[in-house]
Amino acid sequence: MGQSYGRLGSGGRRNTAAVWQWLIIGGIFGMFCTAILFFTLLIFGFVGIDPTGSGRIGATQTAVVQIVTATPDLNAPTITPVIVTATPEPTTPSPTLDSNNALTFATPTIPVTITSTTEAAAPTEEVTVPTAQAGDPVTANTAVEIPPQLVGIGSSMVRVDGGTFTMGTTPQEVAEAVRICVERDQANCVTSFGDDSVPQFDVTVDAFQIERTEVSLRQYVAFLNYLQSTGRNHLNGCGTDGIPRQCVATQQEQSFSLIFYDSANYEVRPDFLADNAAVYVTWYGADAYCRALGRRH
Repeated sequence: MGQSYGRLGSGGRRNTAAVWQWLIIGGIFGMFCTAILFFTLLIFGFVGIDPTGSGRIGATQTAVVQIVTATPDLNAPTITPVIVTATPEPTTPSPTLDSNNALTFATPTIPVTITSTTEAAAPTEEVTVPTAQAGDPVTANTAVEIPPQLVGIGSSMVRVDGGTFTMGTTPQEVAEAVRICVERDQANCVTSFGDDSVPQFDVTVDAFQIERTEVSLRQYVAFLNYLQSTGRNHLNGCGTDGIPRQCVATQQEQSFSLIFYDSANYEVRPDFLADNAAVYVTWYGADAYCRALGRRH
């Protein structure tokens, strides 16, 4: 028969080993009950643990959040805002044909003023761009005979008053652009990318005319189909230096282009984007389009 922890030894005295065993069992049971009580109080929020590491246990405290405000960098370069204001014209003029079958437009006037909040740097060079003289009517070039396929496809034109403006940028603006490119866009940009835009210089431009809206895909495809009818195409139909030049990239050359060419006709695909601005047009393609409509002198 096994040993009984509660039996008395000889002489009416409790066995010493049994006493120690009962003390150990009682101690473990007491620690277990204390732990259950503590975790119960902790769950219901009656006690909390001090997060500072001091080891104290007490009532739950409210956390304090410190708000840190960044101090602006006074050495950061200043970006110059440019404000462009224009006086809107109430009506849109429509093209008409005069007695000589020349395409003529009404003469709207929209003065455009460009102002800057910083003083321009001292001019180092002055360039004059020859354009239409101030006071000239907004008309097509009467010396150019507009092909019948292109009559009426051009947008209405507006007049922009001439003036002098500062072209180029400053080293500080180049440095800021490089910083944004590297930090925000994670790109490999260096300040030498801006070498062709410094130093700044003044440019004087006479009054000129410009189409009210960008040339659409529909308009440019009409021009390409005109080229096709003359035995040329978008690969060799543009250029004024006697060298065949490419006008635009079609879907055959650029997958993102919206102009489709089947070796006989040009069209916009998908058609519902035909009124969007024409893209992937070369400089020669834009120049040839304007000349064909009599809008480049």
